[in-house]
Amino acid sequence: MDLESIVNYLLKENKATISYLAEISLTNEFLVKKLIEDLRGINIEDGIVSVENRLELAISAIHKGISPYVVSRYLSWKDFEKELSEILEQYGYEVLRNYRIRKPSRAEIDIVAIKTGLALIVDCKHWSPRSASRGRIEFAANKQVERTKLLLENEEFLLLLGNKACIRRPCEVKLVPVLVTLVSKNYGLLNSVPVVPIKSFLNFLIEIDKLLELIIRISVKIE
Repeated sequence: MDLESIVNYLLKENKATISYLAEISLTNEFLVKKLIEDLRGINIEDGIVSVENRLELAISAIHKGISPYVVSRYLSWKDFEKELSEILEQYGYEVLRNYRIRKPSRAEIDIVAIKTGLALIVDCKHWSPRSASRGRIEFAANKQVERTKLLLENEEFLLLLGNKACIRRPCEVKLVPVLVTLVSKNYGLLNSVPVVPIKSFLNFLIEIDKLLELIIRISVKIE
């Protein structure tokens, strides 16, 4: 029974009949239904399996033991950012995707997520496990800290931050650089930057207030 071949095909083609999935996985239709019943991001109707959320499917497949390297081949960075944005919005953050600044130097942030008193500066790393070495992730974490500091030198961003993160003025806003990865390995904190596997991102948001004393945070006072 080959769940990997089933997930691969669904991520590649987005739709398949259960009978065809049984054929490619060398099993029968009953066992295919059992294999996929706990997968998220799919809909089963009239013997047809349709993919509704590619990243949810990928994450649930990883939870069931499928290699992140396998599923990452069929996911785009857009899938990754879209799912993260939706999770953040569900938890009360206002989300800006692909936020760009030109001063004091050019930079682009994958996701800026803002709520009262807090802004998460998120870099989405859609890397396969082979690419996501500890050294490479640590370098990316350091670069994200640099981008976060650049934002504090940008007047347009500070104005935006004041409008969205402050109930009254003056107020203090904490900026937290974050890396989110597709790989399941949990690196924890690298140079105090949280490196969060996508499958753990929801828990990270739930625990963020408790984590603030442990992780790097850059505070700015908005007048």
